[in-house]
Amino acid sequence: MEGRLQPPAAIDEQNAVTPLPLPPGRERHTYIVQVPKDQVYRVPPPENALFVEQRRNPIKRKNNTTCYCSSWFLISLLAILIVTALTITSLYFIFRPKHPGFSVTKFEVKKPPTTTTNKKNAHWVPHYLVSMRAKNPNGRTGLSYAKDGDVSMYCNSIVVATGKFPGLDQDPNASSALKIELSGSKDRPLNAAMKRSMNSTSKSQVAISFELEMKLEVKGKIGGLKIYGMNPTVNCKIKLSSMRDNARVLSQQCK
Repeated sequence: MEGRLQPPAAIDEQNAVTPLPLPPGRERHTYIVQVPKDQVYRVPPPENALFVEQRRNPIKRKNNTTCYCSSWFLISLLAILIVTALTITSLYFIFRPKHPGFSVTKFEVKKPPTTTTNKKNAHWVPHYLVSMRAKNPNGRTGLSYAKDGDVSMYCNSIVVATGKFPGLDQDPNASSALKIELSGSKDRPLNAAMKRSMNSTSKSQVAISFELEMKLEVKGKIGGLKIYGMNPTVNCKIKLSSMRDNARVLSQQCK
């Protein structure tokens, strides 16, 4: 039908119409506009504010976490100390620890050789060997004696010799023998009573008394676990028949 619209004819690329050139006197130009940065206004997106907030908070969280951990550490340490103290106190009252007992069994005086002259004897330093027995009266706990405890020997309230206590470990209800070596010095010469007793004869022996002081450090233990400590000072009063080689212990008492 003549009234129908006909579809547009296909454009022939070869016959395509090229744009007309610009009229003379008109040229294309490129313009660059510079705007100062302080005049550029832009509203940041909400994500930026969240990012900034997240950057600020970690520092505070770190400080809070450090304080939190430190507080818990101190609380835990205090709790452990309290529990340990309560446990040791409970064990102390359960086992009722007792101080060890001592007794003197023998007292020896090492004299200078008989071949030396009297002049050499004047500078002779006396040595003593005290044999003792230590008793642990505790039925449930052993005792551990620290080595090198101070030992002093007195005659008429004057220090005449010093020594060290040997180390010792004891089981419950155990009795142990030990020996303590004591040495005098040139600054502590023999007093008159000691000289008379040392030079006495077997028929006319001169008795003499000494006092032994021992400052000890003792630990109570169950197996290998040391549960309490004691620092007793033991005093022994000793009376000898003389200071000769065949001297006998006439009496002794340690407390």
